[in-house]
Amino acid sequence: MEGIFSVDGKAFRFFSKMSDLVILNLLWLVCSIPVITLGASTTALYSVVIKMVKDEESYIVKSFFSSFRENFKQATVVWGILLAVFSLLYVDFFFSSHTPVTGGELLFIPFAIVAILTLLTSLYVFPMLAVFRNSIK
Repeated sequence: MEGIFSVDGKAFRFFSKMSDLVILNLLWLVCSIPVITLGASTTALYSVVIKMVKDEESYIVKSFFSSFRENFKQATVVWGILLAVFSLLYVDFFFSSHTPVTGGELLFIPFAIVAILTLLTSLYVFPMLAVFRNSIK
C-alpha cells in the first residue's frame, strides 16, 4: 500500500502528469485568447506534450513559453494562412447556402471537401512545426 501512494508510486506520477496537462491546457487557453497567437500557442502545446511523452520535459511553463517564443513567427504565418483559407471557406459556404440560384447547393460539396482537407492540414502542420525545423513552404 505504501508503494502506491509514495512519491515514486504510480498514483503520484499519474496525478502529476494530469496536473501538468491541466496547467498546459490553461496556458494554451490564455495564450490563444488573441486569435493571432493561436498558431504559436498550439505549436507550443504540441511541443511540450511531445516532450512529456518522451519524458524529456522539465518545467511545463518554461518549456511552453520557450517553444512559444521559438516558433512564434513561423507558426503565426502558418496560422494566418490557415485562418484566411478558413475565412474564405466560410464565405463560400454562406453564399452557396443562401443563394437564390438552384445550383448553389452543388457548390457545397466541393467546398466541404476543401474544408475537410484544410482541417486535416491544420491538424498536421502544428505538430510538424513543434518537432521539425522546416520552412513555411
